[in-house]
Amino acid sequence: MREIYDIEACDIYWYGIDKNGYIFYCSSAGISNVPKFVGKDFVNESKEPRFLDDFFLYTFEPLNLENKKYIDEIDEDRLSNELEKIKIKLILDPYLASDAHLVLALKGITSFDALIEYLDSKHKKEFNAHKYEYKKITQPTELLHFDQLPENVQKIMDSHRVDVDIQKDDYFFIESIY
Repeated sequence: MREIYDIEACDIYWYGIDKNGYIFYCSSAGISNVPKFVGKDFVNESKEPRFLDDFFLYTFEPLNLENKKYIDEIDEDRLSNELEKIKIKLILDPYLASDAHLVLALKGITSFDALIEYLDSKHKKEFNAHKYEYKKITQPTELLHFDQLPENVQKIMDSHRVDVDIQKDDYFFIESIY
């Protein structure tokens, strides 16, 4: 069994439900500012987070079927010209968003990444203003709602509710799990 203090040694990927029922994705970037359900899954080495990752990244079909053709063809050089067509608002440079962020956005899932201290100088000022907050990376125009998920996924995610509004909040903070 893992210790809760080991959470800072890992980049934890987790999914949440905002206060309006929309699904979002976060990358912890090795900070301890994660919800209790994330810490519990981590310590217990739960298989549910991996199941959710596999489900959203590989099994779940995009809400907009036009987006399907882009999922297997994500290419950063072409991406900046195609963003308007696939209706993703990319908050950061295309080179800073991972393929996972983009694939999830094509499926209606907003992505956030934790701001961390060792950011490049371009983002240092932003970090100082938003220490250990999660920053929005992608914002799809069509959002995935909890009610659109299959029952087995709803059952897993029902406890993943977080007090954030992904349509309005570009940043949000979660207390350290310690």
